[in-house]
Amino acid sequence: MKKVSAIVPCHNSGQWVERCVNSLLDQTIGKEDMEIVLVDDASTDNTWEVLQKIEHADSSDSIVIIQSEEHIGPGGARNLAIQYARSPYVTKIDSDDWVEADCLEKMYTIASENKCDIVCCNSYRDFGDGRLFPMKRFDEDRLITIDTLERRKELIVLGTLTGHMLADRQYLLDNRICYPEGIVYEDLCWNALNCCYIERMYVMEDYFYHYFVNPDSVVMKQKQDYSHDMFVSNYIKWDELVDRGFYGQMPLEIEFDMLISYYLAIMKLYKTRFQTIPAERYYEMQEFIRNHMPEYKKNPYIPMLLSEGQRALIDFIDKPMREQELQALHNILTKMDI
Repeated sequence: MKKVSAIVPCHNSGQWVERCVNSLLDQTIGKEDMEIVLVDDASTDNTWEVLQKIEHADSSDSIVIIQSEEHIGPGGARNLAIQYARSPYVTKIDSDDWVEADCLEKMYTIASENKCDIVCCNSYRDFGDGRLFPMKRFDEDRLITIDTLERRKELIVLGTLTGHMLADRQYLLDNRICYPEGIVYEDLCWNALNCCYIERMYVMEDYFYHYFVNPDSVVMKQKQDYSHDMFVSNYIKWDELVDRGFYGQMPLEIEFDMLISYYLAIMKLYKTRFQTIPAERYYEMQEFIRNHMPEYKKNPYIPMLLSEGQRALIDFIDKPMREQELQALHNILTKMDI
């Protein structure tokens, strides 16, 4: 049996995927203990041909390639890859990213020795030209045990579950933790479900993962329809947390998390990728929050954990906002650190 399966969704990534795969083939864990599951998500470029070339060039059984004739999005491709994976642990890597040579070995060792559901590490934003910006999430290596409701609440409100992750495959399957399909920002729902089920996690100070700052990637483009996927992923997340009973157990924590991942995250998106705040979308956020979280202003975590600027933005939720006022708010946003 393999130890780790690296799952790589590929959509029109023929230009980048070989760099990603090479970083995996060079892993110190060794080919005999790992596999690379590459899913071509209905690409329209030469991605499938590149994946076939990669498979044919490797004489081991480390490479698995799968072709989806229907575009199922990065979440769908990851779900498919997890079903095919043969290892007890899986890690997802985007096709234009790459990892340090000792990433899989060290994360697997930590996971297996500590019987972890998930292991997280720090990452870099990498421009591919030598510029590296550390995305520091963890200051030290430590095991975190979630064995009480209070600790789970803390995990949710502090956003501890972040960074690059290695996960126990059976834990994911047993708890029906999968990605929304056909959209981007699929991690929002996946991370939220993990926060509700995880019992043992380990955070590592090491920087193993390189997020490539790719100007051609979907989430880097200006004013694209994909931006509404952040709405959709949050709606799926909300429904899952309600249907599985977690909202009933932790209403204040889940409402606070939604204010961050839904309202504040979308406002940040509008700040960086739009020239104004789309009125229809803003009204949609107002309506959702008023209908589903009518007591949101009383949430005790708002004054405890949010910055002055974030609190000021939340104050606008219950205000009538015409298009010219939304433009004025956008002008303020560009000067804010949110």
